[in-house]
Amino acid sequence: MLKSSLLLSKFLGFAWLILLISQALYPQRRVNCELSIYGSLKIDVCGNENEKRFILVMGVGRVRQSDSLFGFNYEIQFDTSKVKITDVLYIGTLSEFFDNKSATINSKEGKINGYAISFGMIPISGDRPLVAFNGLWKTLCPDTAHFKINYIEFTDEFKVIIDSLIPTLLIGEVLPKEQRVLLVNVSDDTIKTTLNRFDFVTQVFLPKKSRVEFFEIDFFLDTTLLGFEEVTSVGPGIEVMFVEKMQNGYKAHLKLLNDTIANHSLKIKAFFIGEDKFAQIRIVPNTNLFCKCIAKLGFDSTIVFYDKPISIVEGDNKFYKIDYYDDFLISIYDLMGKLVVESSYCRLKDVNLPNGIYLIVFKNKYDNKILKMIKLVSNCLNNWRIYE
Repeated sequence: MLKSSLLLSKFLGFAWLILLISQALYPQRRVNCELSIYGSLKIDVCGNENEKRFILVMGVGRVRQSDSLFGFNYEIQFDTSKVKITDVLYIGTLSEFFDNKSATINSKEGKINGYAISFGMIPISGDRPLVAFNGLWKTLCPDTAHFKINYIEFTDEFKVIIDSLIPTLLIGEVLPKEQRVLLVNVSDDTIKTTLNRFDFVTQVFLPKKSRVEFFEIDFFLDTTLLGFEEVTSVGPGIEVMFVEKMQNGYKAHLKLLNDTIANHSLKIKAFFIGEDKFAQIRIVPNTNLFCKCIAKLGFDSTIVFYDKPISIVEGDNKFYKIDYYDDFLISIYDLMGKLVVESSYCRLKDVNLPNGIYLIVFKNKYDNKILKMIKLVSNCLNNWRIYE
């Protein structure tokens, strides 16, 4: 029995001697003790619970055996109004290898107090953090949560000097996703009307569960050319609270009634003012994006003009004349596709062309769109037969 004790004592003494020699070969080094967030520093505040989870890590870089790490204790401060620390994470950290460790999470004061200690003769080493914690983002709004190390203390054998304690932060944002857009849309780039009063529909897309209650849509236009009579909601998703006239257009104040419906529509009744029957409308949504699950706003625009019907009537002396609005452009082509006449005002009796078949095309002067095409047959000068 005595012999076994002497052998054990010699073995321990030999191991300790090896440790002292290894320490002498490696001089003391200086490092920082640093907090960090594993993975991304950004949290999606509009995500589900799994997307709001994070891991807080504390480390000093790679710990060598010659550093003689046998234990440490610490205190970490965090912001309880923004984040919640749920539990300590030992697996994958150096704390996993310590004989005794503990961590106390004080959610009221926002503090984590803990320690880890080894009772063996061989120090703890490895390229792992000292300890880590699971956390959860609490608030609904974009914000920044800060974490700092109040103190960390190591056992006397530790041969590394800690130069500084480096804090970290976690940023909560509404991360951009394709569906997180408050978007307005008019199906037609141009709205043509044959009446002085007309209506059109604006589609409104709101993300589901967007946290929006009230929002606005601005209709920017020249109020000397165009006026609004009424803006109403199509369907049960949104409510038009009131519409106010501005110097540069109209503002519709809206309330979201159902945040599980994504697509909504507004019907606008409008009218022309004066003789100028051409106007542009720019439609822009507006809302306070803070705390809302909307990453950006999308707008649209359209052109409104009076589209007087084109009529071809028989005039005096057996010739045909074309009655049309001045915003039309008339082009006449021969059968080979050659342009032979182009005018913003034209009567067929004034067109002197050889006998043959022609195609007359009516276009909108503003966007060059074809409005109507008519086939013309000339048997003799100024004697036309017209085929729709």
